Amino acid sequence: MRRFRVVLSPEAERQVAAIEEWWRANRAAAPELFLRELSAAIRHLGRAPFSGRRYEAAGSGNVRRVPMSRTRYHVYYRPDELSESVKVLAVWHMSRGEGPPL
Repeated sequence: MRRFRVVLSPEAERQVAAIEEWWRANRAAAPELFLRELSAAIRHLGRAPFSGRRYEAAGSGNVRRVPMSRTRYHVYYRPDELSESVKVLAVWHMSRGEGPPL
């Protein structure tokens, strides 16, 4: 089975850092949950990069998203079969009403 390399865009890295800081400060009962769920999502994308649902925002190209059901975030990403890589573009909470600017 081919494994794709998963990389985070600079914007996704900033989002993850902000979410992680907020999560640890506000979710004392499960401070590790966000990072555990994100790590599981990243491992999944490495094994099944085309499994996410297409994100049909205008001009987004081949962008897909996978939900992180316990924390209620979505991981928005673009798989590239040629380079066998996945680029995570954003990590965005479901309650925001619309997807991230890509």
